[in-house]
Amino acid sequence: MTAWPVPSAEQKRFKLTVASTPADRERCYRLGWEVYRKMNYVEPAAVSDLLYSQWDARPDTLALLATDENDEPVATLSLVLDGLAEGLPLDEVYQPEADRLRARGHRLGEIVRLAAAGTARGNFEIVGHLFYFAYVYARQIIGLTDLLITVNPRHAGYYQRLLAFELCGGE
Repeated sequence: MTAWPVPSAEQKRFKLTVASTPADRERCYRLGWEVYRKMNYVEPAAVSDLLYSQWDARPDTLALLATDENDEPVATLSLVLDGLAEGLPLDEVYQPEADRLRARGHRLGEIVRLAAAGTARGNFEIVGHLFYFAYVYARQIIGLTDLLITVNPRHAGYYQRLLAFELCGGE
């Protein structure tokens, strides 16, 4: 497994890896659940304390994991590629907006399960590296034209200012 060092102004050492093993993917899903639970985005676990969906079972879904100097997970995000039959998770709410892009020949991907905890929470260097890696992979390797993300409306300005996302749908 290849790991890339992530520089940090706080002089902490972070690693970014592609979560390609079941164990690393589980670490992503667990971190996602823990962070989303603290933010009340998900209900307490009745069966599992893992946050995953049907799109995670697809072999073309990319999961990224950032770990600290103790190899503890601190941030994660996944990139789901648009599938002909399955579409994207955001189609549940924003299918008309996504279909307009598809009709113009755009190749779409969706960033899902962004979660940052501990020393990575609020650390743009870590989150920025996750997004940059996902962008390079999506654009240069896969050939996507658009990366989409659904966010809490309170956070929309952050994604617009720091990551140049544009609004394409309402609340």
